[in-house]
Amino acid sequence: MDPTDQFSLFVLRQTELGWECAVNDEYLGMVFNNDSLGQLEPGIEIDGFIKEIREGGLVDLCLQPPNMTSSDLSDQILAELRRGGGSSTS
Repeated sequence: MDPTDQFSLFVLRQTELGWECAVNDEYLGMVFNNDSLGQLEPGIEIDGFIKEIREGGLVDLCLQPPNMTSSDLSDQILAELRRGGGSSTS
């Protein structure tokens, strides 16, 4: 698994720490609460990225590329709002 690649995440369940997800139906990982952006719920499929692979095979996930800055994210949000005529369609 290459952290720069985008993966399909299937949200399994919420835990105290965040959201447990299946990564490409092959691995288990966690999107922590501070990385979830409030858009997760069990049973949905969403694109995500590997944030870190820790000792013991634990996989930390995030929903935007790990090297993306908050200004990059702001630019993406503004572009989406412009495309949607001032409202998000996601």
